Amino acid sequence: HQALLRGAVLSGAVLSWAVLSQALLRGAVLSGAVLSWAVLRGAVLSWTVLSRALLSWTVLSWAVLRGAVLSWAVLSQALLRGAVLSGAVLSWAVLSQALLRGAVLSGAVLSWAVLSQALLRGAVLSGAVLSWAVLSQALLRGAVLSGAVLSWAVGAVLSGAVLSWAVLSQALLRGAVLSGAVLSWAVLSWAVLSQALLSGAVLSGAMLSGAVLSWAVLSQAVLSWDNVCSSKGCQESELLESRGEATLRPTHRDTSCREGMGRGLC
Repeated sequence: HQALLRGAVLSGAVLSWAVLSQALLRGAVLSGAVLSWAVLRGAVLSWTVLSRALLSWTVLSWAVLRGAVLSWAVLSQALLRGAVLSGAVLSWAVLSQALLRGAVLSGAVLSWAVLSQALLRGAVLSGAVLSWAVLSQALLRGAVLSGAVLSWAVGAVLSGAVLSWAVLSQALLRGAVLSGAVLSWAVLSWAVLSQALLSGAVLSGAMLSGAVLSWAVLSQAVLSWDNVCSSKGCQESELLESRGEATLRPTHRDTSCREGMGRGLC
């Protein structure tokens, strides 16, 4: 009776321990799966929010940069047109003043020549009259030539100033476009790098969760096999005792059953 009572108590303890360990193992596996799912879902949501923020920032930066480039292009074109128009007006004013001065001077010289010719026609000295006419024509030609040279010099200076301003505005516009391209490339490289880092973190989390789940399933299988073997060996030992056999014999391939350790246990 004491042996049967001990066997029943030990069998109940083993069965209770097996049930409790299976319940704890299932709870741990379920908790790990829920926790892994929550972490994975949080990572996916964080990545979605981060990617949307980066996309919005990229679009906004591109819009601001495009607006700045367009504004600078419009402003440079307006300044260039204003400079060209101002240069043309100034050149026309200088040229008109030069022509007006030349016309006034030519009119005065011509009037003086006509008056001198009218006064000198009645004179007796025809050689003096001829010398004065030649001198007045030379002075008139020199005045006209000096006005033309001055107008050409002023026009050349204004043309050089307008050309220098056009070259400078084109160089500034090219520098602004190149700076915008470099900034866009830096933003795109940062977005690709952040996406690669986040993808690596998500993949590492998934591999870790798979390893934990595989270990839990393997340990549960080993524990179930041990419980089946123990239950089978104990049932066969109790059957031998009920038939009245005094010697405890091993009934399973596992030969670890020994006398003196309690009957009915392997």
